[in-house]
Amino acid sequence: MDKDNLSRKEREIRDREQLILDAARTLLATDGYQVFSMERIASEVEYSKGTIYNHFKSKEDVLSTLCCHSLDSLSELFERALNYPGSSREKISALVLAYALHAQMRPIDVQNMQSIKTQVMREKVSIDLLNEMYLAEQKVIEPAQKIVMMAVTEGDLNISNEDAIGEMITGMWALGYGTFLLNQTQFDFDELGLVLPEKQFLNTAQKLLDGYHWQPLSSSFDIEKYYLDIGTKAFPEEMKSLKLL
Repeated sequence: MDKDNLSRKEREIRDREQLILDAARTLLATDGYQVFSMERIASEVEYSKGTIYNHFKSKEDVLSTLCCHSLDSLSELFERALNYPGSSREKISALVLAYALHAQMRPIDVQNMQSIKTQVMREKVSIDLLNEMYLAEQKVIEPAQKIVMMAVTEGDLNISNEDAIGEMITGMWALGYGTFLLNQTQFDFDELGLVLPEKQFLNTAQKLLDGYHWQPLSSSFDIEKYYLDIGTKAFPEEMKSLKLL
């Protein structure tokens, strides 16, 4: 329903639900999932636990809703990458940058997504929310699929079958997801002689694209300037919020 056509009661319900979600996000960020509960949320928003249950059936449903909202936000950034006015290589690089920006702006979402994907958690989530999350994930994947197919059509990428396309997208997803999970660990990367994962993610993504011979190869441009140009045009507000511009 169009939010401008909501009744007063519907607006109040929407606003109260957003208040609950904001409080839940703060609790997860400060205390983690182990002490996360409907009671804690109720205390934070100063409503009864029964009121919280009127909006969400369980704490797992709260977490799932937060994940769906995060996926919607990521999908919007990916759509901007898809619509970036450049070559297919620039579009996929914009998508890579979008993922990095999103993960840095919303680090708690990376943890939440990991939690909700476990079998134990998913068994406690309502069917409607599981379906909503599936649809949200599809919206995230579609821009990547479209960009890869565009690259194949335009001759920038030589991949001949759907399995190879799926393999490539999965590899890029794993690279991004793994990078920003590692980034939240307690490993001392300097002591291990390694680079902090997020600092090498953008470069590593370009090397992965080079491995698939996606044209033009990164040897033909300055990678740092390449991303800066894309970010300035496609994601100026996000870049500024992270002090990258």
